[in-house]
Amino acid sequence: MTAVVVVPLDTLAKEIEASFAAEDKAMDKAKQHRISTGMRLIEARQRVEAGEAGEGVGWIEWCRANVKRSIRDIQRVMRIARAEDTEAAVEAEKAANREAQAAKRARDAEATDVSRMEDDPQLIDETPDELEDDEDQDNEPQPSGITADGIILRLGYLPTKDRSIVVDWIRDNWFEGRILRDAA
Repeated sequence: MTAVVVVPLDTLAKEIEASFAAEDKAMDKAKQHRISTGMRLIEARQRVEAGEAGEGVGWIEWCRANVKRSIRDIQRVMRIARAEDTEAAVEAEKAANREAQAAKRARDAEATDVSRMEDDPQLIDETPDELEDDEDQDNEPQPSGITADGIILRLGYLPTKDRSIVVDWIRDNWFEGRILRDAA
């Protein structure tokens, strides 16, 4: 039997505050690392362009061979390091990333909004009566109007592995009447 240790509430509050302080410190350290990395990249570019990496070796080529980040990220970090106010540049980058993520989530939510599927011609089965009368389907109630393939079209935003799992599940379960028993 495992004993449960209950920490007094005031002790728990102190632990929470200590965790927040550690998080703030780590975030500040991460900012400093990003700025420092940008400065090192600026130095590396100057040295590569001066020919130190070898004859004919360009900056992008050198980055692809030596830095395991995208060229776009390398450029962002260098831009931060060049900024007059590097702290503000890091914060601006974080804000831009938050906005981009929010926009992506909104697009993804719109793409998977089932209520909109009924109006999408790619998702509508033009012959729902045939599905309902098909003897090969064990007379199970079938979805009317929305097709399995139509929903599968909407899964494009998912990573390939997740998409294949969902597609397989839809195909296995659609005509067994387990999903969308009667959409009408």
